[in-house]
Amino acid sequence: MHRRIAEAEQREREATRQATARPLPPPAWTMQMNVSADPRPVAVHHGQCTVGQPHIRPITRRAAIEALTAGVEACALCRPDRELQID
Repeated sequence: MHRRIAEAEQREREATRQATARPLPPPAWTMQMNVSADPRPVAVHHGQCTVGQPHIRPITRRAAIEALTAGVEACALCRPDRELQID
């Protein structure tokens, strides 16, 4: 009986913890990768852009700028090149 009460209390604590835990913020920038055996960058996106998911990985602002200046395509929908001021 005491074990069932303890288990119920534990489940309640866990549910409360999950409800109050903050989700991680999305990354500021992401890189879309192709799905071949040799994954290569396809496009740079704003972190909240959903194009290219699930084949994206978070990157830094610097990596986004470097990728765009190296010729990686900017997403036509979210246009990260505009915010990063890459012509």
